Amino acid sequence: MAGWPIYTTHENLPINRSRPEGTEGLKAIAVVPIHYEGRVVGCLNVASRTPIEIPQSERTLLETTGAHLGNALGRIQARQDLEESTRQYATLFELAGDALFVVRLTDRRIIDVNQAACDLLGHPKRDLLDTAWDAMIDASEKEDFVDRCRAALKTAEGCLVEGHLRTRHGTTVPVEISARPFTMKGEPVLFMMARDISARLRAQEEKER
Repeated sequence: MAGWPIYTTHENLPINRSRPEGTEGLKAIAVVPIHYEGRVVGCLNVASRTPIEIPQSERTLLETTGAHLGNALGRIQARQDLEESTRQYATLFELAGDALFVVRLTDRRIIDVNQAACDLLGHPKRDLLDTAWDAMIDASEKEDFVDRCRAALKTAEGCLVEGHLRTRHGTTVPVEISARPFTMKGEPVLFMMARDISARLRAQEEKER
């Protein structure tokens, strides 16, 4: 089907009239394409046993119905794509080896973390959710980290800094923190990734000795 409505009569259809479907008494035939994103994804088939020709008013109605069906299919497809993307995001988020945090920019509170973040800080996920991000940063360098990240995001899409995160037991872990802003469910958030660089720093210290 090329994408244009077809209006014809049952007699003109290329079917075998010796078969049952060729003797149904149908007269007027309409085949209206259903479009989605410029492609024909289906068709609306209508037949009548009374009029030989489908009037223009009914053709307009059929074509309008076909357009609405295409829009409805588009919304369904978009919803399915969103659900699939959400599932993929959740899977990749949890499988990441680095600690991941999603921080709401309006109040700087953590709205999501992965298991690696829980393992790094020694907190269960329920304790980290809705916690102020600044509470995770070592107090001695909190202002420095915040200022550096804020300044970087004014001129770039992301920032990369080093700092220390405080664990549940009060110790600190040296990390390389990268942050990137984006929108999640209509809210501005900061996607933050913290990589433990303890081994790298130890190697540097040994090399400098």
